[in-house]
Parts: sequence; structure tokens; C-alpha cells
Amino acid sequence: MKLLVALLVVLGTCTAIAQTRQVTVLKYDVPQYPVLARTARVEGDVALNFLVGMDGTVTSVRVVSGPALLRAVSLQTIKQWKFQCLSCSYGIPFEHQFVFSFRLDGKLSFTDKKMEFKLPDQLTLTIGLPVVVNTVQDERGAQASLERIGPQVASTLKKSDFHPAC
Repeated sequence: MKLLVALLVVLGTCTAIAQTRQVTVLKYDVPQYPVLARTARVEGDVALNFLVGMDGTVTSVRVVSGPALLRAVSLQTIKQWKFQCLSCSYGIPFEHQFVFSFRLDGKLSFTDKKMEFKLPDQLTLTIGLPVVVNTVQDERGAQASLERIGPQVASTLKKSDFHPAC
């Protein structure tokens, strides 16, 4: 009986060690906040579970949770990343989890964004709220305001950046 208990303790310890890996990110790309999600003011965390192949590329990805409007961009982005397991044997595929956090902040301007990296497990992307134009007259006024603030700033915005109110 003592032998069985000792064996279970050893197996439990090995499982716990196997679940904690030292993973580093070799290559990454920042996701673009989807226009539809931004306009609808959808924010949230998209949790992904994926397999990293022998060469460090992401091979198969599964969405664990997250808003539907943010899932596609998260899947597309993580497939472009490259990882390395520092505590694994070289060339051995491994499983990893990652969370993309999408946030909207009314204190940021429409063109501003900030990123917070907690690699290799999380990236938070925070952007300004969309500019809402209620009428054609408001749209003309917004365009006139852009012209007053200068061509450098106005040229960074397109008419498609202004979304009609629902």
C-alpha cells in the first residue's frame, strides 16, 4: 500500500512538472481590432489552446472562450507567431495557451492604441472608441474639424473611420 501511495505521489509530481514549461516567443504580430467589434463596442478576452510544432510554428489552434467578433482575428494572428520551449527537448512539439485581451478606452483618441505584453501568455490591446457621426451635417462638421487640426492628422483618418450611429 505504501508503494502504491509513493508511486501516485511521484506520478503526480511528474505531471505537475510537465505542465509548467518555460516558453518564449520568437516572432509575434499584433492583432488589429476588428472594425465591427470596435463599432459595436465589443471587448473581452479570447483564450486559445494550440499545439506548437517542432519548428516553433503554431499548427492546430482551438478557441477556448471569447467573444465571437474577436475570435477570427485572434486565430489569424496566433498562427503567425513562433514559439520555443526552453525546458522541452529540442524538436518536441508542445501545447500552449494564450490570451488576447481586447479593450476599449474612452480616454484614448480614435487613432491611439496601447499594448501590454505579458509574454508568453497574454497580450492586451487597448484602443480608443470609434468616432460616431449622427447626421450628414455632423459628418461635414467632423471633416471640417479634421481640416482645422492639420493635414498630417487628417490624412491618417479615412472617411470609413467615421461610423454612423445606430
